[in-house]
Amino acid sequence: MVVPYRPAPTLRAIADGAVDFTLGPLACQLSAGYGLTPEDWQADVVTCSLARTAAGRWAAKFVKVLVPRQNGKNGIIEVLELFGLVVLGLRILHTAHEVKTARKAFVRLAAMFDNEDRFPELYVLAKEIRRANGQEAILLHAADCGPQGHANTRCGCEGGASAEFIARTPGSGRGFTVDWLICDEDQDLTDEEFAALQPTVSAAPSGDPIRFLFGTPPDPDKPGQGKGEVAMRKRRQGFAGEDPRLTCFNWGAPDGPMPDVGDDALIEAYNPAVVTGRMNIEEPLAERSSSSPRMYARERLGWCGDPATKAGGVINMNTWAGGRVDAPAPSTAAVVVDVSPTLEWSAVGLAGAGPGAGPGAGEILVLVDQTPGTGEVVDTLTRLVIGDEAAGIEPRISLPVVRDEKGRPSLMPVWLTRNALVFSDALTAAGIPWRELGSTDQGRGCTAFQEFVKAGRIKHAGQPELAAAVRNARTKFVGLTQHWDQRDPTIDMTPLVSVSCAAQRWAAASAAPSAAPPSPVGISASDATSARTSVPDWNSVPL
Repeated sequence: MVVPYRPAPTLRAIADGAVDFTLGPLACQLSAGYGLTPEDWQADVVTCSLARTAAGRWAAKFVKVLVPRQNGKNGIIEVLELFGLVVLGLRILHTAHEVKTARKAFVRLAAMFDNEDRFPELYVLAKEIRRANGQEAILLHAADCGPQGHANTRCGCEGGASAEFIARTPGSGRGFTVDWLICDEDQDLTDEEFAALQPTVSAAPSGDPIRFLFGTPPDPDKPGQGKGEVAMRKRRQGFAGEDPRLTCFNWGAPDGPMPDVGDDALIEAYNPAVVTGRMNIEEPLAERSSSSPRMYARERLGWCGDPATKAGGVINMNTWAGGRVDAPAPSTAAVVVDVSPTLEWSAVGLAGAGPGAGPGAGEILVLVDQTPGTGEVVDTLTRLVIGDEAAGIEPRISLPVVRDEKGRPSLMPVWLTRNALVFSDALTAAGIPWRELGSTDQGRGCTAFQEFVKAGRIKHAGQPELAAAVRNARTKFVGLTQHWDQRDPTIDMTPLVSVSCAAQRWAAASAAPSAAPPSPVGISASDATSARTSVPDWNSVPL
C-alpha cells in the first residue's frame, strides 16, 4: 500500500482480523487537543494499532514498531496511553528496560493530569498520582464516580483506569492485571522478562488485551545475550506474514550486508523525524562522524544485521564456514559428553590438535558424535577410548596426559556435564576414567569457544549437526558468566556444548608445560618414574 507520507515504512503489516473500523483518528484528535499532535507516520501507526473488528474486538493482539532512535516512538505511546485511560478506561502497564526511561514516560503523561489550570478536564479525572520511585502510577476515578479531582482521593470509589510504570526484571510483572501491556525499549527485552509479563494480560479486565512492543534495532553483534529476542521474533513474523493478529511497522535498512553509511539519502529514507523537520539532518551527520559504522547503521539507519552471517546466533557463520577442513580425526583428544535437558539427544565432543596446530595458541580440530536418546553413548566411548582387545580393535583415540601444579602426570578423564552423569556408573564399570564438568567450566567452555572461533583457531569437518547448533547458538548469563542457552527444546545444543568444552579442555592441556619440572633433591628416579605413569582415581578427587 502506498502511504500518503514520507518516508514510507519498509514494513507495514496490518492484522487481518476482519477489520471493520478504527479508533485511531479519535485517539489522535484527543491528544492533539492536549498539545500532542501526532505526525502523519505516527497517526498511521495509531490508526492501524486501534483497528477493530465487526465484533468490536481489537484486530491486533500484538503491535510491533521499530524505528531508529529519537524519531518519536514515545509520542505514539503517549497518544495510545492517553486515549486508553481517558476514553477506553483501560488498565495499562508501561514497562521499560531502564528505570530512568520508565520514569521519564511517567512524568510526561502525569503532567497532563496534574495541571488544573491548563487541563482541568484531565485533572478532575485523576484520583491519585503516585510518584515514589518504582511505584509510579496514574490512577483515575471510576467512571461512575463523578468529577472529583485528585486532590480528593477519599471519594470512596475503588478507582477505574490506570497506567503503571515499571522497569523490567525477570519477575517484575508479577501481581499486575492489565488490558494493555506496553514494552518500550524492546531491543533489550528478553524472553525471560516477557514470559513474566505475559500473564499480566491473560485475564485482562476488558477481556481483549493488546501487547505493544516499541524499540530500535538490537545490537546485531550481541544477540546471544538474549536481548531483543522477542522483538526480532515478532519482526520476522511481520515480514513473513506468519501471525495474522500482528500489526508491525518497521523503518530501517533491509537485513543483509551493512548499508552504505555514507549515503545521506538513507538518513531521510529511514528517519521520519528528519523528513518532518523535527530532527535536523545535521545531527545524524554529526553522529556519523563520531560513531563506528556498525553502530551508526543500527542506531540511525535501523539496520538489524545480516542473517547470512549471524543467523540469530552469537557465532559469525562466515567465520565458522572458513574453519572447515578435510583432516583425519586427532589421535589424542579431550572428550566431553553432554545430554539435552529433555534427554532426547546426546553428544560426544572431541577436541584435539588441528592441521596447523602449534604450541600454545595452535589450531583445534573439533568433531562430534550426536545420537538420539542416551542408549549409544557408553558404547561410543568404549570404542573411542578402550577399543575391543578380544576382537583386536584398538582404541580410536588416546586421552591426553596432563600434569598437575606439581608436574605429576595423569590421564585427562572423559568429562561429563551434569545431565551426562547418567553414564557415570556404566563408565566406571567399563574402566573409563570420568569426572563431572562443573557449571564454571561449562561457562569457560562457552566463552573460550567464541574467542577461539573469532581467532580462527577452531577447525571442523562441516558436520551438519554441529553447524545447526552453532547457527542457532545463543547464550544466557549465569551470574556474570555466559553459558550456552539450552532452553529451546526445538534446538539441540549438545553438539556445541560438548565440543566447546572439549576445545577449552584441550587448549588448557596443550598450553601446559610439556615436561615435568626437575625432581626435587631427595626424590629417587624410580619414584619420579612412578609419579609420571600413575593414573589417579579421578572420581575420588574433590572438586
